[in-house]
Amino acid sequence: DLEVPYYGLVHAAGKTSRQLAREIQGLLEKQLYYRATVIIAVELVNRTRVTGKVYVTGQVRKAGGYEIPAGENYTVSKAILSAGGFSDFSDKKHVRLVRKLPGGGQKTLVINVRNVWEKGALNQDPVVLPDDLIVVPARLVNY
Repeated sequence: DLEVPYYGLVHAAGKTSRQLAREIQGLLEKQLYYRATVIIAVELVNRTRVTGKVYVTGQVRKAGGYEIPAGENYTVSKAILSAGGFSDFSDKKHVRLVRKLPGGGQKTLVINVRNVWEKGALNQDPVVLPDDLIVVPARLVNY
């Protein structure tokens, strides 16, 4: 339904902009105006604010599932930031992105997030997909 000022709700589903404008014009001219000009503008709005979840585990401050914002290039490094960043004992050079493949099985990428953050190597920061798993391993030697 569409709310028309000074009139109220008008059923809009299944009608073109032109059909709706004529209907509203008729309603307004019948009750309020001698001659009404009605302009209908349609704006496409993506009501889905989230496209799914990515799961971050291992040496991060807050492991868990994090929503992927719709329309955003949500990358591995952004997901790690959502998880509170790396813990003190994380191996930033060997972060694994595990992705399920459509035909079964999985694909694992190893990402050097340290290069992304310290050298700005954005081409090494892949975009995550719904249900991806990011595993941040522990460093073997903590210095």
